[in-house]
This record gives sequence, C-alpha cells and structure tokens, in this order.
Amino acid sequence: MKHFYLLVLSVFLALMIAVPSISLIPRGGSDSGGISINEPEFGDSFNVYMHDSGEVQTLSAEDYLFGVIAGEISFDYGDEAIKAQIIASYTFAMRRKEQRAAEPNASILNADITDDYTIDQNYLDETAAREKLGDSYDSCRSRFSDLMKEVEGMCMRYDGELILAVYHAISGGRTESCANVWGSELPYLQPVESVGDLLDPNYMTTVTYTAQEFLQRLYEMDAAVSGTEIQAVPDASTVDCAAMVTQPVCSDSGTVLQYTLNSKTYTGQQMRDYFSLRSANFDLAYADGNFTFTVRGYGHCVGMSQTGAKYMAEQGSSYEEILNWYYTDITIEQY
Repeated sequence: MKHFYLLVLSVFLALMIAVPSISLIPRGGSDSGGISINEPEFGDSFNVYMHDSGEVQTLSAEDYLFGVIAGEISFDYGDEAIKAQIIASYTFAMRRKEQRAAEPNASILNADITDDYTIDQNYLDETAAREKLGDSYDSCRSRFSDLMKEVEGMCMRYDGELILAVYHAISGGRTESCANVWGSELPYLQPVESVGDLLDPNYMTTVTYTAQEFLQRLYEMDAAVSGTEIQAVPDASTVDCAAMVTQPVCSDSGTVLQYTLNSKTYTGQQMRDYFSLRSANFDLAYADGNFTFTVRGYGHCVGMSQTGAKYMAEQGSSYEEILNWYYTDITIEQY
C-alpha cells in the first residue's frame, strides 16, 4: 500500500510540472469546484471591427486603448487626465462588449466594438498613430504603458452597472444633461461646471454662410427632417433674412433645444449637423448679407470634458476626482 501512495504522489507531481497552465483554483472565485484551464479574462481583449477594411481584428486591451487615446486626446495632457481617459474609454468599450455579447450585431461581423467614432469611439491603428505622433510615438507608447499599469482593468459603475462613459472635447463651460441631447435621462450624466473649458483657445469658434448658402442648407435640413423632397431654394435677395433670426429655447447649459426658422422648429443637434457646427451651443446673427454662428465648445457636451479634465489635472486633481466630478455618484472599481 505504501508503494501505491508513493506512485500516486509521483504521478501527481509529474502532472503539475508537465502541465503548468492547469489551476486547481476555479476562475472568478466560483464554488463549482474542479480543475479549470486559465483563459483570457473577458476584458483582456477586444474584437474590433475596422470600418475601412470591413475586417475584425483581435487586440489586447492595452493595444486597443492606446489606439483610442492616440485618436481621442493629445499626449501633452497630464498623467491624471490620461488615466481618467483610459478608464472612461475602457468602461465605454466594456459596456459595448457586454451589450454585443448579449445581442450580436451582424453588420459589424459580431465584433465587440468598432473603430468608428460616430458609432463607438475613435481608434487609430499603429500606422495612423505613428503618423499622428511622429518621432514621439515610442515615448508616448512607453508613457501610456506605465499609466495603463496603474489603472488596468478599472471601470466605472452606477448601481452595479457599467456606465455609458461618454465624453467630449470641450463643453460650453457647463456640461449637458444626457436627456437634453439624446432624449433619455441617465442619473450619472448630469450637468456640472467645467470652468477649464472657458480658458481653452478653441473654446469659441465662428461659422459664416452667405445668405444663399444658408438657405440652401436650411432647405436641405428641412427636407431631411420632414422626409420630403427638397423644395426649390428661393433667391436670397427675395427673402427677409434678418427676420429669420429668432430667439432659441436653450438649456441651462446653453445648448440650443429648439430654434424656429421659416416658421418651422428644429433641434440644436439638427442645426449642428446641417450647418457643420462644433456643438449645439450657439448663437445666430445676420448682418451684411451673411449668417454667422458663434459656437461654444466642441462635441455633444455630455459626460467628461477632455479639456476640462486636462485643466483639473493641471490644478492637481487625481483621476478619481476628475471622474467623480464629471460622472455623478459613480464608483470606480476593477472590472
């Protein structure tokens, strides 16, 4: 019997040496028991649909997030702002991954996420990132890897669920409610002051159209919104253009909610799209045959302002303070 036990022990030790990838501890703290093979965690990689090639690439979380950061912000941001962006981007991506695992999307080949910022968030592949960053690519990649180690796997949740971690370039000085932009309220996407945006040189921009150009775009917008054929655009000389400028209905953050033109009402987001404005926080004026938009901020203005985060980091705020400022009542934790 003694020889039998020695034989069993020898076989067990040989298996442990020959198959180091086998763990006796179930993954995820499960109480199901048994031996399990170590596999990549759910959040370790992303299947990314590349809209130019129409192909899906599997990227590690670090490679994917570096491409997002390279596409979304500048590496002259402080460390805490970049860490805040990493967590926001990871949270956004993981929420998408969970949603598409539950409901696969055949139009993107059942990928977890896309590289199209109009659908998900911006992503630059290595070639594009090297082109953007030039000689600083290697140093930026090294710095990113160091920062990534500090916040790897961290995400934001509200009431136990991953949040919709949207962000934008520059607010109008105060971020916007999710409901005022997309129609649905989310308790963690509420307006907050973002004073750093007011100091940015790109905070305010102007867009000018001749009266004829303005009418052309107005009639195109009207046709698209109403779902009808575009009507004949009148000669601007026959229109009382000054009378077209009216007082908009705005949110407390300054976003145009409704604007009436030619007795028809449009949303600020519709006007932003059709008049190529950087945000829906704008004023409109007419003078000397031209319509001029004065625009504040850049983006939808919901969630974290990247410029505001940069300013907060420069003032000594940590990434936790930045994220808790822009996303109301959230928790920051490991996925």
